[in-house]
Amino acid sequence: MNLNYNKLPSINNHQKIISHQIKSLFKQANMSSLSSLSLACIVLLVPNTHLSKKIFFYWFSTLVLSVIARLILVYIYNRTTKEMPYKPRRWGQIYSTLIFFTGATWASSLFVLSTPNYIEYDMMLMIAVIALSVGSAYATMAYPIAGLAFNVPVALALIVNISLRDDPVFYALTAMAVIYCGVIFTLAWSGYHNFIDGLKAHMTLAEKKEEAEKANAAKSQFLAAASHDLRQPLHAITLFTATLKMKVNKDENKQLICHIEQSITALSSLFNSLLDISKLNAGMTEVNFKHLALSEILTSLKNEFSLLAHEKKLYFAIEDTSLYIYSDTDILRRILSNLIANALNYTEQGEVKVLLMKQKDNFLSITVQDTGIGIAKDNIERIFEEYVQLHNPQRDRKKGLGLGLSIVRRLALLINSPLTVESTVKKGSSFSLSVPISYSTSYLPENSNEELEKRLDYNNLNVMVVDDDEDIRKSSQILLESWGCKVIVCADKQMAITSAKKKQQPPQLILADYRLQENNTGAETIAAIEAHFKQSIPAAIITGDTDPDRMREAQASGYTLLHKPLNLTELSHLLNYVSQNNQCG
Repeated sequence: MNLNYNKLPSINNHQKIISHQIKSLFKQANMSSLSSLSLACIVLLVPNTHLSKKIFFYWFSTLVLSVIARLILVYIYNRTTKEMPYKPRRWGQIYSTLIFFTGATWASSLFVLSTPNYIEYDMMLMIAVIALSVGSAYATMAYPIAGLAFNVPVALALIVNISLRDDPVFYALTAMAVIYCGVIFTLAWSGYHNFIDGLKAHMTLAEKKEEAEKANAAKSQFLAAASHDLRQPLHAITLFTATLKMKVNKDENKQLICHIEQSITALSSLFNSLLDISKLNAGMTEVNFKHLALSEILTSLKNEFSLLAHEKKLYFAIEDTSLYIYSDTDILRRILSNLIANALNYTEQGEVKVLLMKQKDNFLSITVQDTGIGIAKDNIERIFEEYVQLHNPQRDRKKGLGLGLSIVRRLALLINSPLTVESTVKKGSSFSLSVPISYSTSYLPENSNEELEKRLDYNNLNVMVVDDDEDIRKSSQILLESWGCKVIVCADKQMAITSAKKKQQPPQLILADYRLQENNTGAETIAAIEAHFKQSIPAAIITGDTDPDRMREAQASGYTLLHKPLNLTELSHLLNYVSQNNQCG
């Protein structure tokens, strides 16, 4: 059952039940109507020379009109009702009226179409009426008024028709018909109560679930919003302790202050973990994707953890790299920091290393590897649960609350870098995540911001811009023309191909949005233009997607990948690169 009453907050439970009854009734209405029409067509196909064609035509026409009227009502209902019907009783009353006419028409068939000399034909009509009564009882179970509207005239007609026949056999059949009708009405009534009980139970469960979600959201939002207030006194205590430490001379007092500092550090770590998980639950963690030098993050992490590794006499190494990646600096650093801290914490001898490996799809795998105690396979998923610490049964506060890896996994999903784990007990663990490599930054020299401020002139470089957003086309054209480029703007793949064919020479650079209209892509558009001129053309795919699959598709094209919002420094150096190559050529 799909219940959604949020758009009508003033509605009470009784109205909700009626509304859902009507929704269920109309879901079954088409099948019920078509079944009635199908049986009428079967009756039409059976020849009966004893029956007046005029009478049959009137009966059949009346039935068809009543069925069509119900189908039209269902169509109007479906077109005008999205969430919950307006004035549901009114819809139920109209439908019950129309189905009454259908039932009365079938009831009349036992009299107006009855043929005393053709008992088989009469039996066929009775079987058809009985079958429809059973189907109607099921189809109208949610709204028994409609079921009664159909079955009461049918049941009365069936009992009267059988009882009027002067034959002892039919007397027995009359009694059986009465019992049958009683059973049908009893089953329909029982089904209705079961439906209502199930609906009430579902609504109660949905309300409790909504209350729990609201309470959880309120808790998370409160803790996340209280971040500043919680940190302020803790920060003050830290400053006071540091000041007190400088003024104390006795060694025993200094030792006491060191214990206080350790407690403050542990408390600060616990607060940070609680606030991080609360912000994640409240959806308040912001992601800021940008091109960044991975070496900057790795260098800071190396400086941060080298001393701890040295104190534990562990070999600690982080692989050097000159690669740029596209990710969120703060979130990625927090993930790696937590993984390295865990590795050092649970490794007593051996090494902790951060390894880098390029993948085939232009992604970079970052792995934190240790020779620690390891994790059993059946516990790997458990380590990502909140408040779970497999190797801290004493709940040592120095090892936190057990929120670290839960936070890490959720942060990794936020930046589209799912976390994978490989571990062997007593041999160590490896935690890996993949981040997209950013090749566009290879055009950026160290003083790129200063160079961008200089007057840019790209000597009439022919640039084609393909984007289905009009504002982007206009802004791109204005900017590139102000830099001295000749610009052609196109809204879709076909327009780009047509424009290219009109030119004697190919564009010197193509800037294409990845997703274009009619399910076309920028990569397909560039490839089509290259195929026309039978040569490769410098080109860049520009995308606002951060979905890993979409980014892999774009990078697999082999063209330079840039991300929206576009960094003007990157764009200027891409133009420089293309312009210089053209001059050399």
